[in-house]
Amino acid sequence: MKISAFFSRQKEDSMESANLPSLSINDKKVYEALFNNHIDLTFILDRDGTILNINEATSKTTGYSKKDMIGESFIPFVVEEYLDTSMELFNRVLKGKTQNSIFAIKAKSGDPILVNCITIPITDEGEVVGAIGISKNITEEENLKKELDLNEQKYRSLFENHPDAVYLLGLDGAFVDCNDSLCRFLGYSREELAYSFHSLVAEEYLDYTNECFAKAAEGSPQNYNSVGIHKNGQRVAVNITNIPMMMDGKIVGVFGIAKDITRSRAQEEALHKVQDSLVHAQKMANIGSWDYDYEANEAYWSLQMYKIFGMNPHAEFKASYETYLEFIHPSDRMRFISIFQQAIKNRKSFSIEYKIIRMDDEVRIVHQQSDILLKPSGEISRIIGTIHDITERRYAEKKLVESEKQFRNIYNNLDVAIWSIDILEPRVLFCSKGVENIFGYPASYFEECIEQLMNAIYPEDFLAIKNEFKQMKQGKTVKKQCRIFHSTGEIRWIEASIIPIIEEGQFLRIDGITTDITEQKRNQEVMNHLAHHDYLTDLPNRRKFDEELKLLIEECPSFAILYLDLDRFKHINDTLGHTIGDELLIEVANRLRTHSNQQMFISRMAGDEFSVLLKEPEDLDDAIKAGWSIGKPSRSLTLYRTMNFMSPPASESASTQRTAMTLIPF
Repeated sequence: MKISAFFSRQKEDSMESANLPSLSINDKKVYEALFNNHIDLTFILDRDGTILNINEATSKTTGYSKKDMIGESFIPFVVEEYLDTSMELFNRVLKGKTQNSIFAIKAKSGDPILVNCITIPITDEGEVVGAIGISKNITEEENLKKELDLNEQKYRSLFENHPDAVYLLGLDGAFVDCNDSLCRFLGYSREELAYSFHSLVAEEYLDYTNECFAKAAEGSPQNYNSVGIHKNGQRVAVNITNIPMMMDGKIVGVFGIAKDITRSRAQEEALHKVQDSLVHAQKMANIGSWDYDYEANEAYWSLQMYKIFGMNPHAEFKASYETYLEFIHPSDRMRFISIFQQAIKNRKSFSIEYKIIRMDDEVRIVHQQSDILLKPSGEISRIIGTIHDITERRYAEKKLVESEKQFRNIYNNLDVAIWSIDILEPRVLFCSKGVENIFGYPASYFEECIEQLMNAIYPEDFLAIKNEFKQMKQGKTVKKQCRIFHSTGEIRWIEASIIPIIEEGQFLRIDGITTDITEQKRNQEVMNHLAHHDYLTDLPNRRKFDEELKLLIEECPSFAILYLDLDRFKHINDTLGHTIGDELLIEVANRLRTHSNQQMFISRMAGDEFSVLLKEPEDLDDAIKAGWSIGKPSRSLTLYRTMNFMSPPASESASTQRTAMTLIPF
C-alpha cells in the first residue's frame, strides 16, 4: 500500500473508532496541509531510506528543492560523523520504534544544520512501510548555548577569583551563592552561610543595611558602609556595593561586593581613598561623572568633566541643562534634546554619543551614559551619569577603516598571489586577484574547483610538493619553486611560501604567497650559460670542462681527453688583426660542433686551445680514430682577407691544427 493511501486509511480508522463525523474535505488534503505547512523540517521515507516527500520548511532551511531531494536516499544529506548513528536509529524505526535524536544534516551551501529529530514508523497492518520525521533546527540554539556556557564560565571565574567578597542574595535576603573570599572574610563555611545576611550585621547597622538592600532589590544600585560580625565575634567594617540582578526584565536578586576596610584605614580615610581613586580612574580613562538635580536644574561636575570641556574648575560656572546644551555641537543638539526628553518621559536610563565644542573651540566626541533616579512618589529626583571622551578612539577606528581599505587595495593589486586552502575538505578558501596575473585564470576559477589548481601545476613538481606534506604536518613552513601551466599554455616558474595552520594538533589548512619567478629563472639560465660558456664561440668554457671532467672521473669507466690548438694563430692575429683571429676561432668551433657526436664534449680552454672529452672509447685506436675524425675538417685552414676558408695558396696566411690525446685509464 502506498504511504499516502495509508494516511487516508489511518484517518478513516481513527474517525470511526472515535465515532466522529466524517470530514467535509478530502482526508488526504488534511494530512498534506499539516505536512506542508509544518514550521519544522518534515519528511517521509520509505523502508529503503528513499525520500518520498519534504515540506516547504525543509527546502527553505536546507536550500534544496523538492526535485533535489525526492527520490534520493537520505544518507548523502547527513553529515558524515553522524551517519552511523542515523543509520542505527533508522533501523530501529524500521523495527517499529519511534526515535528521537540530535544530528547534523548538510545544507546545499555546505554548512551543517543541527537538528533535533523525532522519527516515527509508518505501519500498515502491523508492517512498517516507512517513516515520517519532524526535525527542529536547533543550530542557533546550540550556538547560543555554547555562548551562554562561555559567558557562564567567565562569570564564574570572575566570581570565584575576585579578591573581594562577592555574593548573590535572593529577594528574601538569603545567600544564594558566594565566593571563598566571603568565607575567609567572615570565617564561615558556605554551608553556614545558607541563611539570611541579617545575622551577620551589627545590630546598630541592621536597619540601615536592610534599607539599602531593599532599595537595591527595587532596582536602585547601592554603595554604603556597614559593620559585619565575624564568626569569632570581632566587628568587621565593610564597604558594600549592591546591584540589582535582572532576568527577563525582572529583578530576581541582589548582587553584592563587600570590601573589608577595617585593616587599611578608618572609614573616612577609606572614603577619601575611593574618591581619589575615582578621580584618578576618570583621568586615566578620560571619563567625567556628574550628578544633576532635576528640580533645581543644577549639576555637580567631577574634576575630569571640567578638563574634558576645557574649563577651569575654579572659574565661576553654573552647570545647568541650558548651559550644557550650549556645549553640544549644533549638528547633534536637536538629537540630544529629543533623546533626553524621551528618557525623562519614560523614566528610563539612556546613552548617547555626540560631539561637543570645548571652551577653546576644539571639537571632541563624547559618549554619555545616564541613569534616572526617582523619588518614592515616582517623580524624578536626580539624573546621574558619566561623560567619556572617545575622540581618540573614534579617530583610531576611522584610521583603522582607512587602513583596512588601503590594505584591501594593496592586497588586490599586488603582483603576488595570496591564497588559503582547506586541507580537510579539501577546497580553495580564497585567492587574491594576483593569482590572475600569475596563472592567467581569475581567482574564482580555482575557488570553484581545487582540482583545477592541481592541474595547473607541472606534474613532477606537484609530486615534489606533496612529498613536503610531512614537513607541513609538523608545522614547518615550506618554500618551493615549481613550474605551472599558464592559461596560454606557456610553462612558467613560481615560488610559493606555504604556511601550515595547525590547531589543537590537527592540520587544518595551508596559507601561502606565490610569486612569478619566470623572468628570474630565465635570467639565471642566461647567467649560468654565460658563466659556463665562452663568450666568443659559445662553446663550454674551462669551468664547464672541469665540471664535466670531474663527473666523468666519478661515473665513467673510461674516457679520452683530446687537446687541440692552432698553429701560427699568433701570426694571424699579428698580421690580419684580432677581428680576423676571432672569426677563425668561431669557424673552428663551428666545424668542431658539426663533426662531433653525443659521446663528445667540446670546450674552448683559452686562446686557440680547445679540448674534447670522449666518453667510453673502446680502446686507444677508437680514441685516435675519433680524434682524427674531429680534427680532420679543421686540420688545414686558410684564412683569406675576404674571410673565406679553402685550400691555402702559398702566398696567404694559413693555420694548421695539432692534436694531443690522453686515454683514461691508460
